[in-house]
Amino acid sequence: MPHHGSIGYLLIGAVIAAETAEQLLFRTAGRRPGRSVLYIAVAITIHIARLFAWYAALKVMLLGVAVPLLAASYFTVALAARLLFHEPVGRRRWVATAIIIAGLALVGVHEA
Repeated sequence: MPHHGSIGYLLIGAVIAAETAEQLLFRTAGRRPGRSVLYIAVAITIHIARLFAWYAALKVMLLGVAVPLLAASYFTVALAARLLFHEPVGRRRWVATAIIIAGLALVGVHEA
């Protein structure tokens, strides 16, 4: 049976970082149509690497623990979009994101 030590959490962090990078690249591709193929190709490459990291994470973590932790990408994507693209993120969205983060903390603490 898989266990979920710190390597699992590191792998999940890598998956979340890769997901965030993918979304930023897709957004950039949409804003720069002349170079969109390049951005999309890099995003697809990151996606493939992310699949291997996800597979590795599932070798050491329970699926029921790993999947909820991926919700952290809601926060990382929103924050990155705000910082890099100056996209508006209203109070309601930040509150919803905080609730997601609280849920992540509960999953992490409960399963640790």
